[in-house]
Amino acid sequence: MAILRVLENEAVGLSLSGIAERVDLPRSTVQRIVAALSEEKLVMRTSTTALLVLGPELARLARFANTGVEKITRSPV
Repeated sequence: MAILRVLENEAVGLSLSGIAERVDLPRSTVQRIVAALSEEKLVMRTSTTALLVLGPELARLARFANTGVEKITRSPV
């Protein structure tokens, strides 16, 4: 999640090194995590700069998020 949160404010994208620095993890660890996130289309490389940005799968998942206040307040506990 830390990687996704770092990318949410980076419209241009970040390199692996840039992500690693911001999440305070070794670049090799970030590379493995990013590879898994990429397979699921949660992150992707931009076509122009090859930097990493949030992927299209996040938008699809967001459609199903239970974020409506009415739904949350009416949900049984």
